[in-house]
Amino acid sequence: MSKPPCWVRETSVELPRDMTHSLPTPCSPDDRGDEDEDLICPVCQEEFKEPKFLPCHHYYCKDCIQQLVTRAGPRTPISCPECRTKTEVPNDDVSQLLPAFFVNKLLDKRKREKLKMTSSLPAVPTVSSAVCALHSGILDHFCTQCKAPICLDCTLTVHKHHACYSLETLTGSHPSLIAEQRKGPVEPQPSMDVNVKLRILQCLSIGSNSLVRGDIFMYAGKREVGVVKILEPMSPLLNYFEYEIVDRGEKCAIGIGVGELEYPLDRMPGWNEKGIGYHADDGYLYNQSGFGIQLGPTSTKGDRMGCGVDFDTDLGYGYVSVFFTRNGQQVSKPIKMKRPTHGLYPLVGMHSKGEKVRYLGHCRRLPDSVQPCTSVDISPWVRSNGVKFLDDGLTLEYCGEGLQPEGQDVGAAQTLNYCMERGNHHFEMVIQESGKGGMLAIGLASSTYPLHLCPGSSIGSIAYRTDNGLLYRGDEQGTPFGSVCTEGDTVGCGFQQCDDGVPFSAPSLKEGFIPFVALLSLGAKVKVTFDTWTSYLERALSKVIAVKNSQAAKCKESPVERQPSMDVNVKLRILQRLSIGRNSLVRGDIFMYAGDREVGVVKILEPMSPLLNYFEYEIVDRGEKCAIGIGVGELEYPLDRMPGWNEKGIGYHADDGYLYNQSGFGIQLGPTSTKGDRMGCGVDFDTDLGYGYVSVFFTRNGQQVSKPIKMKRPTHGLYPLVGMHSKGEKVRYLGHCRRLPDSVQPCTSVDISPWVRSNGVKFLDDGLTLEYCGEGLQPEGQDVGAAQTLNYCMERGNHHFEMVIQESGKGGMLAIGLASSTYPLHLCPGSSIGSIAYRTDNGLLYRGNEQGVAFGPVCAKGDIVGCGIQCDNAVLEQRQGHICNVFFTKNGKVIGKPVQCSVPEGGFYPFVALLSRGAKFRATFDSWTRDIEIALSKISLVKQAPVVSYAVSTDSSRAEEEEDGEKVLHLGVTCDGCGQQPLCGTRYKCTVCPNYDLCERCKRWRCHSEHPMTAINRPQDTIYYKKEEVLHPGVRCDICSEPVYGTRYKCTVCPDYDLCEHCNSRGAHRMHRMNAISSPQRNTTLGFLQRVAGVRNVGNISHPNIYCDGCKGPVCGTRYKCTVCFNYDLCEQCRRKRRHVEHPMTAIKSPGDRCHEGVKCDGCGGDVYGTRFKCLECYDYDLCWECQGKGFHSAHKLKIIKEPLYRID
Repeated sequence: MSKPPCWVRETSVELPRDMTHSLPTPCSPDDRGDEDEDLICPVCQEEFKEPKFLPCHHYYCKDCIQQLVTRAGPRTPISCPECRTKTEVPNDDVSQLLPAFFVNKLLDKRKREKLKMTSSLPAVPTVSSAVCALHSGILDHFCTQCKAPICLDCTLTVHKHHACYSLETLTGSHPSLIAEQRKGPVEPQPSMDVNVKLRILQCLSIGSNSLVRGDIFMYAGKREVGVVKILEPMSPLLNYFEYEIVDRGEKCAIGIGVGELEYPLDRMPGWNEKGIGYHADDGYLYNQSGFGIQLGPTSTKGDRMGCGVDFDTDLGYGYVSVFFTRNGQQVSKPIKMKRPTHGLYPLVGMHSKGEKVRYLGHCRRLPDSVQPCTSVDISPWVRSNGVKFLDDGLTLEYCGEGLQPEGQDVGAAQTLNYCMERGNHHFEMVIQESGKGGMLAIGLASSTYPLHLCPGSSIGSIAYRTDNGLLYRGDEQGTPFGSVCTEGDTVGCGFQQCDDGVPFSAPSLKEGFIPFVALLSLGAKVKVTFDTWTSYLERALSKVIAVKNSQAAKCKESPVERQPSMDVNVKLRILQRLSIGRNSLVRGDIFMYAGDREVGVVKILEPMSPLLNYFEYEIVDRGEKCAIGIGVGELEYPLDRMPGWNEKGIGYHADDGYLYNQSGFGIQLGPTSTKGDRMGCGVDFDTDLGYGYVSVFFTRNGQQVSKPIKMKRPTHGLYPLVGMHSKGEKVRYLGHCRRLPDSVQPCTSVDISPWVRSNGVKFLDDGLTLEYCGEGLQPEGQDVGAAQTLNYCMERGNHHFEMVIQESGKGGMLAIGLASSTYPLHLCPGSSIGSIAYRTDNGLLYRGNEQGVAFGPVCAKGDIVGCGIQCDNAVLEQRQGHICNVFFTKNGKVIGKPVQCSVPEGGFYPFVALLSRGAKFRATFDSWTRDIEIALSKISLVKQAPVVSYAVSTDSSRAEEEEDGEKVLHLGVTCDGCGQQPLCGTRYKCTVCPNYDLCERCKRWRCHSEHPMTAINRPQDTIYYKKEEVLHPGVRCDICSEPVYGTRYKCTVCPDYDLCEHCNSRGAHRMHRMNAISSPQRNTTLGFLQRVAGVRNVGNISHPNIYCDGCKGPVCGTRYKCTVCFNYDLCEQCRRKRRHVEHPMTAIKSPGDRCHEGVKCDGCGGDVYGTRFKCLECYDYDLCWECQGKGFHSAHKLKIIKEPLYRID
């Protein structure tokens, strides 16, 4: 026996007797077959099949050239794939080209060599008989050029360019060898289509721990899982795939299965949700979990593992059954599984070193069948829902539920292999069964169109319905288009690219149009055919286009309406950025009214820009009143107000042709509009109106209706608006484009009423004359007629306005004043916080409450009443908390003295009210005169008690009453804002004023906002003091009224003013310097009050013979004396309950405080007791100790006068 060559290593199994002869040595890696390279087609990269010559002397397969001709179109020259030379194929018949004779000769020679090699093939070793010396692999392949057995790795390296075959392909020459390797009966193996396999191997998603070499998938990680996913979903015609285990590796931890598109590539099949897998190492089934159950036997090297999905099941809509096989035998019954949205994708996972599997291919196979599957054609339907494929995959049958109460169960199918372009731009469907109702649809849609929607019912699609003959173009409103179709009819859809026009208008998408068919009737069945373009269709379309061109030429001779060209891509983008009001409804590009009585507005959240400055709407249905309006407004424009009714908005209305410019009062602008008319709006940014101004113009059916209107551009830009106000109204959004106004003349200055907010009044003439149209005084209350302008914020330059009383009406009840921008219109100005007003019928001044004070004379018909603001600063800053002086005038003369007020949030705005039937007046703005300025300069500004810092109060905030039983009660604490006792909920304690508390509602109203507040959620959260610290006997904090422990802070200016550590750390009384006292001092503990009153406890000083007129008890602590009423006093508790608030009160802290005769406090208007603070800069300006402690007049230096001064003549 001859010794084996050196490159074959002996193993424990000896070679058979017929293999003991010497084997040929393998060829070197440099030996390459030049003839093999000449026999490969450059286009399909396969062996030549009927090669044909081109005139440029390049040759290709006949089928490859035929594909080039098909793509180019009829009678169109083709380009050579290598040299790009244009070549005309005679009559588009590839068979007329010359054949490549020398290539055919080489192919015949190669076939003869293969036959000769097969007849003289030496005996081949078994799989377990010999091992390759180069790669230590099994010799399971054979090289026909070297005539030597090789391993799998040799086919990828040394013999890469040789013709190598697996031993299984040589079954005809070695049947006994194959039978010996199998050692058992041959299992059925499905027939896989090679073309399908090659296509699928190009659609792989490879994990970081996997490696792919041809059809061999290998594990390339260390510890983590490696997964290879095929990016082609399982379909009814390709529902089964198989893998062969080439190498089991260390553990044979191999698993196959299916999962969703987003299945992770580091998890074995079945370990994650929406995945299922069958594993080779344990034979377990893993169904969307890491916990498996026994399913079948284990698998090892040489075994085949398969997985299939059965779509033809009765499990219900959206469910499929999954089955697994081993060596062609099904291992168990199918497993029910819910089909993910994007389908199921084949998976194979590996988890140990050395594992290798071979992908065998895809085919069609039904469960519970051991027969080999036949090779079928590839179905064109990539996406489907609710349909069943029959025969060759082109016949579709509906398997849904049809029309249901909750909606339609649409059965749809779409192919992504036929994008509608030149060469295959027509397809047809033959209606075999129309079903119950005959509801079928054919059309085009984008590749991502939802399968549960009918084509044509949403943007990105167009379709023709066979049951009603309607055409649907991106909305649910179809238009009559053709005839009804029944069984036996052939319905088609095509796409023709032309510059002049198409049979019907359809939006073009970036990814192209894809064929789409839908079935909605039980029993419906159709058969689809692609590439059905004929010359008859081409001639018919050419005639249609010729008729359209002739009609267009006739229209050019007569004046036509201007219609700008809208970009479809811009339209689709903008339709995704809508702000829809609660009374509006959007379906595609159709906007509908869905309310009862309120206004419905749709706002486009993309501001007008110089490149997209014009938009249009078409009135589809006028509804009951055709109350439709378009325009532009700010970003925060409300969605329940018609365009132009509110500030920072302008609109043109269809029902009356009026222009509304930031007001509910409109003027005639153009003609009215109705169904079928187009309404447009544009903004011209290229104007000379000045910085921050633009001009707005409107169009009707493409024609500009008037000159542009000047408008101030809001901070965040102008946004398109469309409003509707009656049932049945519908408009279609046509798109955006760039358009300049037709007129370059200066913009018209439209005189629009300045009243932005109004209630119960009627505007006359130019909008400045108001007439009351309410009910006046009723038993249930007042029917207030009010109007407010937001265009005149009271600041330097326009800080005075007047009203001329033309008719005082019955009772003469009129009011003029200022209020915040959100003041309720059903309330009189001055009756609630956030406002101040003067009543003409009684001459009273109302400052945030219903208790008026005497202020000026009564006004009647013919009088001119005015209101204004004056400030010491050069420019009044309208910010919350700033102090201003409000004054009133009658017939050009100032009434009384200016009233000091705190500016509310957002500023003061003019406000007028009428409460008498027949009342009428005319308003005038910017009425500041020199006489008013001189009169104000002569008045010694005796400022009244400051109005509480106004906060915006709305009805909704007042209605936010909460249940007291669910909140904590602060016993013994009263709210100083509303008088609630005991205080419920969170307690807000002032850190400056002594014993001042607010409830949650008053805090929301921003009462007492000039001082910081401390929130106390629970009674036990009151300021805590450490009892182990030193106590200052007889000393209480003037903020929290608690005994002072630890460090005591004594004011160096105010007499007997002390703070604890906690209140001092919060910055209370920071306007004066504080002296820190760490230990009690006998001489400074009680201060001057001990010397005057002779009492020990400062916090409980009693005023002898003084009794409170509120509670009838003795007055202890601070005494409040009325400056108007004779002998009227209140204690601290009654003062906090806001008793006797109609008159100013003087605070007397100690019985020894003497009165400064003839001196009035300019803060509260009362007498000054005790320490007097006199301004060193202002003329005759004094404060009492309480107003000075609140921070009044802190901008100037104050002189301290402790004792009264007497003038000696």
